[in-house]
Amino acid sequence: MYYTRLYTIYFKCRRLRSNTVLLSLVAFLLVGCSASLFKVAENGLISTTNISDEQTELIFDYCKTFPANTEVAIAIIEDKVVRYVGVKITGDSLVSIQNDKKVFEIGSVTKVFTATLLASFAQQGEIDVAEPIQNHLNFEVKGGERITFQQLANHTSGLPRLSPNLDLSVVDIRNPYKDYDQDKLQEVLENSVALQSEPGTSYEYSNFGAGLLGFTLEQRSNSTFEKLLQERVFSKYGMTRSTTLRKTIEGDLVQGLNAKGELTSNWDFNALVGAGGIFSSVHDLAKFAIAHFDEASEELALTRESTFAVNDEVSIGLGWLTIQRKGKALTWHNGGTGGYSASIALDIPNESGIIVLSNVSAYHEDAENIDQLCLELTEMLNGDI
Repeated sequence: MYYTRLYTIYFKCRRLRSNTVLLSLVAFLLVGCSASLFKVAENGLISTTNISDEQTELIFDYCKTFPANTEVAIAIIEDKVVRYVGVKITGDSLVSIQNDKKVFEIGSVTKVFTATLLASFAQQGEIDVAEPIQNHLNFEVKGGERITFQQLANHTSGLPRLSPNLDLSVVDIRNPYKDYDQDKLQEVLENSVALQSEPGTSYEYSNFGAGLLGFTLEQRSNSTFEKLLQERVFSKYGMTRSTTLRKTIEGDLVQGLNAKGELTSNWDFNALVGAGGIFSSVHDLAKFAIAHFDEASEELALTRESTFAVNDEVSIGLGWLTIQRKGKALTWHNGGTGGYSASIALDIPNESGIIVLSNVSAYHEDAENIDQLCLELTEMLNGDI
């Protein structure tokens, strides 16, 4: 019952994030990948000295239906200590591998980092999160004087889920944002964007809004999103293999798989890079997660602080969602693209959490298993099951 209630939010987030390829997903989902059972390799699924039998079983159960060449990388954090688990489906076996420094697309988990950039600007007095974005753009945005930075970060801006001039009938569905450049973004902002609701009054997950937030920060600083991330976030938290530039990490990149388990294109987010364009590893993300346990980090605390109640069980800060789960408040976000799925859950008071990255397509019929795995592993850390 609890999963049913929360999935209204969880997978609304996933659906809206992936709406750009919705026209082609029907075929993917109808074809799908038939469930198959994988035996444990002779050398063992996972070293039992690293994780418990219960954790091993859970990972096996949630990964066994994924296609061949699927990789799943997991960081398990307890008391600021990190253990890494990696598995790959090879033939008819689910085998243990070391992939904690391998790089995956993290999809909408990028929004957490876009919000962290905003918090950095706010902490340094460069931006007031409550001020209109129009104050920092050199062209007039239709309705821009009513939309604030905070509303872009918590999905209450009233902007639609997708940009009105992102034409799904003509884009390359394998890389839908590739040609969505600054000119197209500026055109729609100046001329045709219509707010779906009064800013600040309603939660509506928006890739468009998150992309606009990243773009506005670029404009405010006369810099690029990549440079801002490297200078203000990645270098600060020791994230040496995190980037939006695929060419810099191609040697470490795990290739994405589509819903049928075939190799697929990476996504290039172009002007909307702030919505989903980051590549990272569980090794890097674990460093970022542990930084959230530092009470002195006002910047990171600001991203988690509730700014809007979505419903009785879910609220949102700047990027991060807070979900009530079995009496605990978990800081959570997921992400997905045509070739990858990711999920992060942090239990801040107990200094624990789980990070799961994979090359499971967000459109695979069992893609939600990545979120299930992340959340149930988090429960195990908390001693709830």
